Amino acid sequence: MELKDNCAICRISMSRNKVDKLLPCSHLLHDKCAEPLRDQTCPICRTVFVEKIEVTRTIYKKNTSQDRQRITACANKGDDWVSLSETLGVKYKTAYQWVRSGRDSMFGKGGKKPKILNSEQIDIMISWVEETCDLTIKQLKAKVLAEFGKSISSTTITNYLEGRIFTLKKVHTAPATMNTEENKLKRADYVRSLNNFIRQGKQIVWIDETNFNLFCRRSRGRSKAGTRAIQQLPAARGPNIHVIGAISAAGVIAMENRRGSYTALLANEWIQRLMNTWEDLGNRLSDLVIVCDNAPCHSRLEEVVNATEANLLRLAPYSPMLNPIESIWAKLKMGVKTRLRVPEVTAPGVQEQRLQYLEQIIDRSKDTIMGGDCARAAQHTTTFHDAVLDLEDLPVGC
Repeated sequence: MELKDNCAICRISMSRNKVDKLLPCSHLLHDKCAEPLRDQTCPICRTVFVEKIEVTRTIYKKNTSQDRQRITACANKGDDWVSLSETLGVKYKTAYQWVRSGRDSMFGKGGKKPKILNSEQIDIMISWVEETCDLTIKQLKAKVLAEFGKSISSTTITNYLEGRIFTLKKVHTAPATMNTEENKLKRADYVRSLNNFIRQGKQIVWIDETNFNLFCRRSRGRSKAGTRAIQQLPAARGPNIHVIGAISAAGVIAMENRRGSYTALLANEWIQRLMNTWEDLGNRLSDLVIVCDNAPCHSRLEEVVNATEANLLRLAPYSPMLNPIESIWAKLKMGVKTRLRVPEVTAPGVQEQRLQYLEQIIDRSKDTIMGGDCARAAQHTTTFHDAVLDLEDLPVGC
């Protein structure tokens, strides 16, 4: 038996415990396991043992390169290298192998394999990924072979990318005109106008729309490993339910559902009702600033707002990160998709029931939006103001 074997009594490895050796059979047992053996009989071979001695483990001693140099130098001079090895604590067999080989330096452990690509070539490969984020590993292999004449494995390329903290993630698309100079100037004008209204003591209200399809659903699900998470849906998408809302930093001002899309005429009617609600809350229209984007249904809002004492401020193109209601829509959609279940709709009557059910879920999800959510969303948009005023590019999905 060896120390790496399991104890014959408890069947646990002896490598990290105190071990006794039974004499004369030399079998090993844990000291605690061997202690209750009263009949002086080895449980392995049934031999009557005379005594038990504790096995001491020898600690592996790593010889240094200086020891090797001294011993080989001593042997080359014809001196007593055996006595020197005993003094240094080097085993005779090890010292003999050193002297016999004649090498005064040790081989490096594990070897040293040079990198296939040097740092400059890795930088070039990283620049390819930064320019075109959807390059596959196979395409990178082909480019490395064409540019540097080196054949490299897919695993090595993956390791290089992970070493530079490049990970695989969902691709977000950005319009080519999102960060043009013209749009960056428009964003800066919007932020300056907004801050000017705030300094004047105006109340800012942001408006926007979102929609829910009859069969909207969560995009992620769980299934057993090796199988797909599948959700059965009808072939037709079905109608949409649109939601138009208005929030301030204090909370939700108004939010309304509608089957079908909002036209410019319907949006104007809703804005008029919003301003009536604002006055019913005891506020003055002269203190109101309505912020909207450039959606088609907002194209004629000036006809309603400019006829009153209220102010209308338009967002710059491609500026969802500056509209806090986008964060509110994200919470609303999460609440709807969490509560929603997908039925089998096969008749118009069932579809109507489904629409009513979806409207109820939307109304219940609206109740989860608190004033703190609106305040945090409004505060989050201000984190982009400095970058906007400095005319910097803004990323997608802020």
